[in-house]
Amino acid sequence: MQRFRLAELLRIGTRDLLGLSDLFQTTRELSLLAETILQFCVEMVFKRLTEQLGEPRSASQEPVTLAAIGMGKLAGRELNYSSDLDVQFVYSAEGKTTRGIANTEFFERLARTLVRELKRPILGGAIYELDLRLRPYGRGGPMALPLEAYARLLRGEGRVLGATGAPAGATCSGRSGAGRALRSTGRILRLLGAAYGRGGRTDLSRPLSQGGQSGAGRAIGSTTSSRDTAGW
Repeated sequence: MQRFRLAELLRIGTRDLLGLSDLFQTTRELSLLAETILQFCVEMVFKRLTEQLGEPRSASQEPVTLAAIGMGKLAGRELNYSSDLDVQFVYSAEGKTTRGIANTEFFERLARTLVRELKRPILGGAIYELDLRLRPYGRGGPMALPLEAYARLLRGEGRVLGATGAPAGATCSGRSGAGRALRSTGRILRLLGAAYGRGGRTDLSRPLSQGGQSGAGRAIGSTTSSRDTAGW
């Protein structure tokens, strides 16, 4: 994964230096690169943890799904060469995994693993720094929230969330159920707008990597993927 990122940075930087892409195109490509890598890594970590801890299920035994919501420059597709990634994690329901682990613990561990793996030095540096400080309650809050709790916070405490740093909008990656939950009613879109009171790109339905696959339509931790996660 780091080799892929460095190769893409070389391509993007070369076009930038030669004047073949303007600032808008450069920051957009840097953002799409980050989104693509984030989606891949979330899928791989979810798959690994599911094998170790069981599959997250709701109280009604439905599979619990995940959405990664990009904030700030990531949301606005305005990343530069050294930007970190502002992200919030939302999962579709509380409950337990098929091995009896609370979903709160499962997704907390997923978030911590992502932060650690992406910042681990590989080939001279980290892949990305994940910044979760824009999550509800900042550093003191949980690293991932169930959808209903996230919705309640945005409805009732938008001013608190906005004080941590108003984002430009949101992008979404995740397993299909969470993506449908976010898109089908438009609740999160409206709540984000009400909470932060500003315009910007709020897009939870477009393809994440512009490669023809919806960021919310590709299963995180899908057992159809046989790629090894070693050597990110």
